[in-house]
Amino acid sequence: MTLAVVILAAGKGTRMKSSLPKILHPIGGLPMIGHVLSAATALNPSEIVVVIPPEALEIEAYLQDMASNGVNLKLAIQTQAKGTGDAVKVSLDHIGENIESVLILCGDTPALTGKTLSKLCEFHKNISQPGLALYAMDLQNPASYGRLVVCGQEVTAIVEAAVATPEELTITLCNTGVLIANMPLLKGLLNAVKPNPQSGEVYLTDVVELVHQRGAPAHFILGAEEEFVGVNDRTQLAWAEGVLQTRWRKALMLSGVTLLAPESVYLSFDTVIGQDTVIYPNVFLGAGVKVGQNALIRSFSFLQQCVVEDNVKIGPCAHLRPGATLKSGSRVGNFVEIKNSVLACGSHVDHLSYIGDATVGVNAAIGAGTITCNYNGFEKFPTTIGEGAFVGSHSTLVAPVTIGAQSIVAAGSVITRDVPEDALAFARSSQMVREGYAATFRRRASKRRQKKLGLVKE
Repeated sequence: MTLAVVILAAGKGTRMKSSLPKILHPIGGLPMIGHVLSAATALNPSEIVVVIPPEALEIEAYLQDMASNGVNLKLAIQTQAKGTGDAVKVSLDHIGENIESVLILCGDTPALTGKTLSKLCEFHKNISQPGLALYAMDLQNPASYGRLVVCGQEVTAIVEAAVATPEELTITLCNTGVLIANMPLLKGLLNAVKPNPQSGEVYLTDVVELVHQRGAPAHFILGAEEEFVGVNDRTQLAWAEGVLQTRWRKALMLSGVTLLAPESVYLSFDTVIGQDTVIYPNVFLGAGVKVGQNALIRSFSFLQQCVVEDNVKIGPCAHLRPGATLKSGSRVGNFVEIKNSVLACGSHVDHLSYIGDATVGVNAAIGAGTITCNYNGFEKFPTTIGEGAFVGSHSTLVAPVTIGAQSIVAAGSVITRDVPEDALAFARSSQMVREGYAATFRRRASKRRQKKLGLVKE
């Protein structure tokens, strides 16, 4: 079966109350439409067409970026908001004549999975007579969802809640918006559907009653509510985020990762974590994070676009920014920020430090309060710290600079020039001691305070 997938994404999304188009709101670091595209591409369809509104420049830019990264998709512009049926008609103009079936999805259902869609496609493929099939969900509180009028396993009509009778409103079987149909049949049905007399819009749901009247089958299968509920406002966005986070956490734990408080760990759509890694409560793993095996990430650590290899220990309260790579056995401690830097095997930065645009050698030790001064307000410069080097506490390394292997930087130093291997470097002012001056200082300071308070006369 040659398959095309149509994703309807031309809605205005006004209930989100946002300048950002609804389908671009992220869930787990990926825009909603990205999740739907991921489910669609899992089917390996011949074509994907996304229907968008006119002048949706941000949406166009995102989808074109997806296309440039290997996703086979086309854009169709619905110039006027004339309903879901009209949107599908617009999409069919972009679909090749060799396509046998069309699967229709909504761009605001980010919890859909390729496995679920594959089940519907297989069901449709095995129907002997050309027709259509759709997913339904059974809701305790159907609210504004369209109700399915059924006879056995066939759908005879989909009735929108706004025009449903009191009896029809008691139906709990609801429309999900996911439908598959034979291409020639779908074209004919859409050409026959008449606009709604009140709104003037063409509704895709009307094809169900029409196909039933023509004697063709319109079957349904039941799906899980969590996969099909659409996102229209911020509360539903949070709900969908919760659904996906729960799904990802469960998958990680079943693969051998320990989450001490799963509900408090934030994951992203592409998070990868190896077996026997332990994640403490309140950890944020942003997009682009890969963690190896047997690692430990303590509470209140924030990671994004970084690589953490096996047996690494992080945190608490550590910040790994884009480009950070922690090699096997390295350590990053509390209140340490690493950005665009490589920590080699066995190296450690344990306390209160900033390491940016740096390469830290094998078994090097970075003392508390050390910073690499990598930015002069215009350009970034690198710092290289050699194998086995020791940088004392509260040191400032002004890049570009190299600290040689096995060398030592004394605590409190400001290093502006390269340090040779096995050398000791210190750069700080000499200590001065004035015997007995502390008592003199206290006496003078006390007198100034008393005068300020008016306790002594001038």
